[in-house]
Amino acid sequence: MARRRPGGITRNLSIATRVALLIVLVAIVSLAITAAIGLQRGSDLVDEVLRERLETVAASRGDEVERAMRGLRSRALALAASPATAEAIAAFSAATAELDEPPVTPEIEDRVTQYYADVVAPHLEEVRGTPVSLPSLIPATDAALRLQDAWVAVDDDVDDPALVDDVGDGTTWSAVHAALHPAYRQIVQAGGFTDLQFVSASDERIVYTVDKGIDLGTSLAVGPHSGGVLASLVAEIRRDPRPGTALVGDFSRPSATGDRPVGVVASPVFLDGQFEGVVALQFDATELTAIMTDDGDWSQFGDTAQAYVISSDGTMRSDARGFIEDPAEYLASPTSSLTDDQARAMAALDTTVVFNPVDPQLVTSVGAADAATINARSPIGLEVVAAHRALDIDGLSWTAVAEVGRTEVNAPLRGYARDLLIAMAVFVVLVTFLAVAWATRLVAPLRIVSQRLRTARQRGTAIGDEASEELRPSAPKEFLDLASDIDVMLERLDQRQRDIDRRTAERMALLRQFLPTRVLRRAEAGEQDVIDQADNATVAVIVIRGLGDLVRESARDHARDLLDLVVDELDDIAQRHGLERIRLSGDAYHAVAGASRPVLDHAPRAVAFALDVRTAIEHLVDDADAPLATSAGIASGRVVLGLTSGARLVYDGWGPAVDRATELARTAAVHEVLVDVDVRSHLPAGFSVGDEPARHDERAVAVIGMAAPTGGGT
Repeated sequence: MARRRPGGITRNLSIATRVALLIVLVAIVSLAITAAIGLQRGSDLVDEVLRERLETVAASRGDEVERAMRGLRSRALALAASPATAEAIAAFSAATAELDEPPVTPEIEDRVTQYYADVVAPHLEEVRGTPVSLPSLIPATDAALRLQDAWVAVDDDVDDPALVDDVGDGTTWSAVHAALHPAYRQIVQAGGFTDLQFVSASDERIVYTVDKGIDLGTSLAVGPHSGGVLASLVAEIRRDPRPGTALVGDFSRPSATGDRPVGVVASPVFLDGQFEGVVALQFDATELTAIMTDDGDWSQFGDTAQAYVISSDGTMRSDARGFIEDPAEYLASPTSSLTDDQARAMAALDTTVVFNPVDPQLVTSVGAADAATINARSPIGLEVVAAHRALDIDGLSWTAVAEVGRTEVNAPLRGYARDLLIAMAVFVVLVTFLAVAWATRLVAPLRIVSQRLRTARQRGTAIGDEASEELRPSAPKEFLDLASDIDVMLERLDQRQRDIDRRTAERMALLRQFLPTRVLRRAEAGEQDVIDQADNATVAVIVIRGLGDLVRESARDHARDLLDLVVDELDDIAQRHGLERIRLSGDAYHAVAGASRPVLDHAPRAVAFALDVRTAIEHLVDDADAPLATSAGIASGRVVLGLTSGARLVYDGWGPAVDRATELARTAAVHEVLVDVDVRSHLPAGFSVGDEPARHDERAVAVIGMAAPTGGGT
């Protein structure tokens, strides 16, 4: 099968068809541009409305979160300022101290240990997915063991310890608890807290909790609960206890809560002006989630929209909508990047807080602006448009985020685009029929001219003559002029092509005089830019001292002849040693070894070249009585050689080695050859090299001469 030449399809189309196609194409392009502008404007309008809506939701929910956290802080401050709280901490601290003596019985220690083995450790292992060290969890003090034996390590059929006022063990601690616990339990229940804790200032021991977790009686300074957020807040308060202050700790996973994420707000308590202890209110994400989800009402959000709080550590601080609605589907989402450990913990604790990572772009964007709308990924990897607003809460780096799925955003635009395409298709069909009819009538006279031109070509006659003979009786004057102009145009084009060929030949002859043969061949082959790079070559720069004065003071012909003699001599020496001339710049001659043809001994070649040039110039001065002398600089390294295209043709070399060699040549004294230390390290023993660094450059030394000629190499 014969191959179809490029353009073969359109070449066989008539002018009328082409004109009709052009009209249709213009119509299609115009419609496409109009539609694109309309779609873009619609998209921008949707984005603008969506952005305002999301930013409003993020701002309003963020304000509510800030108010809620201020409320938590206020309640902690009010509780800490109450004299009853100070007296309660003092009473519980004294009662706890009594429990340190006498030592606990083995039965108590066994019961507590068994509780940790049967209840605490299995739950933590289920959440974490790894075995836990049982001894590291069990409290070490007698008071903690007694308290947890009585209040924590209880049977499943016993009421919730938080609801028990007195276990009847006759201890002072139980008596104090029976008197004070109902009030503090009511505070926790009414405030929506998960726990309330008293910490003694003297030994940082948790002397009371409402919830009766496994941190009861334990120390925050040492032991299993010493590294949590509560321990950090207490340590900070003890360093500078000041009345009227409250510190907020971000969500963490204390083992006392079974790794359930909780936050803490803590405030110092004073009794008679003395720092007595710390009251800590523990809270979970329930209230934050209620605020961000409007108590689970998604009607104002849409099908895929949600709002949540994130922290600067890149995880959530309120629960995700998808997890609330269907945890199993959320955790099994194919777009999710959750690890097995994260999914296990979320399923076990029924929360995304702390465990669910968010798009890092959200965290980065929050760092760049307090409020913005960006394209991001949802917590399970779906494409969304998200607005964020940084929250102003002392001690917390939280951000309120409102987002909606990109698919939901684009749904109205897709419907509009579909309707627009249908309308465009109908319009294009109508335009096509009209364009074909109009184009056929428009180009009817051109068919006559085309037929005459084909006849003239087949007969080998001049187009103008054939057209004039055939068309004179009836053809319009414009067609006659067209035929004549085509003949003149072809003749002039032929003449211009001949001129171009002649000038190209002259230009290439000129290039042969100053370009390396290798570069010239590539230029003749049609390369516009000839660029080569050698990572390991040596550049030699020869400065001919006195050349400038000679040119200025000598007769023009004499100076030119001497300059030609010098250049020819240096070119011969360079060729003999395997170097390639880069350029002539004023009184400097630049050459390179190992660029176009890699050689192992490029450094010795360059040094031998410089020494021979020095000798040749000295002999040339003696013969021509010219006040010339040389100084040379030699450096090794990366060299880039290039012939750039354009009206001003330049063949030159660049790179660190070129710059270094030029610097050394300008620094060297008359008759001196300076080489860089890298070059010296590559010189064989045949070269005589000075022992002292150069006067102005400690990384350069002078080459005095060579005991034997060098050459060859690979």
